[in-house]
Amino acid sequence: MKKRMKKTLLSGMFLFLAMAATVSCTQENVMLETTPQVKNQEVRFSFFESSIVPIGQGEGSNLARTRAGEEAKSLKDAQLYTELEVCLIPKGDNTTAGYTARQESTEDNFGNVSLNVPPGEYTLVAAAVNTNMELEERMNIKNRSEMTFANNIVRDMAYCYQDIKVESGSKAVSQNVSLKRGVSCFVLNANDKPTLNGNSYDITVSGNCGTVFNPSTGICKEKADIARSWTFDPKKYQTKHVGFDVFVLLGSNDVTDLHVTAESKDKEGKAILSNVRKGAAIVAMCIEGKQISSDELAQFLAQRAGSGAGDVAFVIGSSHGLSDEVKKAAALKFSMGRITMPHQLARLVLTEQIYRACTINAGMKYHK
Repeated sequence: MKKRMKKTLLSGMFLFLAMAATVSCTQENVMLETTPQVKNQEVRFSFFESSIVPIGQGEGSNLARTRAGEEAKSLKDAQLYTELEVCLIPKGDNTTAGYTARQESTEDNFGNVSLNVPPGEYTLVAAAVNTNMELEERMNIKNRSEMTFANNIVRDMAYCYQDIKVESGSKAVSQNVSLKRGVSCFVLNANDKPTLNGNSYDITVSGNCGTVFNPSTGICKEKADIARSWTFDPKKYQTKHVGFDVFVLLGSNDVTDLHVTAESKDKEGKAILSNVRKGAAIVAMCIEGKQISSDELAQFLAQRAGSGAGDVAFVIGSSHGLSDEVKKAAALKFSMGRITMPHQLARLVLTEQIYRACTINAGMKYHK
């Protein structure tokens, strides 16, 4: 009985040891199959530009131009751009921006960027842009073939696109990178002084241009019209010309297929017309209008009332007069003479004349 118990105990111990040995072997095998982590490598970039000058400083031209042989300046010393975005995109990745960093010109190390990435092959895509440093104005590198501008407003921009191989090592890898301008610029100057009623310009560039940049090709990704609008105080530009800088992305080196249109807009005129009741006849009170008597005004109002044509809206402009847009929309143009009077006094005179015309039509004794 005792011998049997000993044999049973020994068998149980051998079975337990065998199971323990099996478990230990299995755990050891799992540990041996574990892949060690890849250590990231630090890569440092110093961005320079040697071929970019500010708009207006090119010799014999208002446009910026390439100047070979000049000493390269760091991005911070160049003082042309307000922000920098740097992307290291792994080879084969065509949908993301990869490893990214962003800087602003207010930072002390502007133009010097450090990224920690696994060893491998990458494409460096970087762009420096001149904006007002507002969040809603920032450009965005989406991937190796697409860079967008906020609100589709193309800004002055320099970029680079180059392949880089990052190898593992104990020290950081440093590399100098030169940027080149990726946009073209129209410098537009109005030949005539702006009208005192015109307080905005709408400028459109169409044809071989676009608003989305492709860093891999150096041209726009797809063609699209570029539209810009400026609002200004026309009083400040009566002694000088109005000028605008319009940045564009070309679709190729062909600059012959570009069309620029500029239109002066009158926001005051639009505001006036938007407040005129629908169907009302507009009477523009302007100096070039017809001078009429009180009896003639009464006759006009009587004819308008008898025809059932609707309301009459008399429009008096500001001290600068009425806009061309209002004058074109007017059914008639009347003048209160060649004298100059304040706007409030003109309103009072017109109100009295309308009242006088109504009394004439009513047969009252007010008018003599």
